[in-house]
Amino acid sequence: MPNAINMSFIANNYPEHITGSVGGFTMGLGIFGGAVGVAAGSTALHITGIYNVSIIIVVVVAVVGAIAGFGIKPPKIFK
Repeated sequence: MPNAINMSFIANNYPEHITGSVGGFTMGLGIFGGAVGVAAGSTALHITGIYNVSIIIVVVVAVVGAIAGFGIKPPKIFK
């Protein structure tokens, strides 16, 4: 879901000749982060046997992502 928002930010704020590279890099990081998240959630479920810890992991990551999102600013070098 956030990939469309990320790609539109990149397309609006970076020059055309690097938009694909920057977009591909962010998509790759997202895929890696998603795989790590699934592994962490399934490990927490396996260890505890209940979904509470897995849900807490998702909430913590969402809060960290929201806080990081407030710090995103267009790069001044490309204006």
